Amino acid sequence: MFTSAPFIIQPEDDLISQHPALKQLSSQLALKYAHHELVTDNDLQIIGSQLWRALDCAEEYDNACRKAGMAILPIIIASPQAAIQQLPWETLYHPEKQFIGKASAFSLSRQITSK
Repeated sequence: MFTSAPFIIQPEDDLISQHPALKQLSSQLALKYAHHELVTDNDLQIIGSQLWRALDCAEEYDNACRKAGMAILPIIIASPQAAIQQLPWETLYHPEKQFIGKASAFSLSRQITSK
């Protein structure tokens, strides 16, 4: 299948300080995995929805989807901040498309950028 030009998301460097719940939810999720506790889709949706809202990129995302058409849309989370890269981006949850990391219309990756 064909891929389109990537949609590059560059979170603000202060994303975590502006949205402190992200760090807390991420830590809670990591602890559940570390302790082999049940992680539900609801757990993943909660943090994924918070990530989506924090990015505030709905319009740009919609434009990228339209341009991609039927091709796979590569989505890249680009940041020089280790704390931002460590967030569970695979849980990114769109209100209509649901889990972007699981959808066959997208590929999701991280890219460490220079400052």
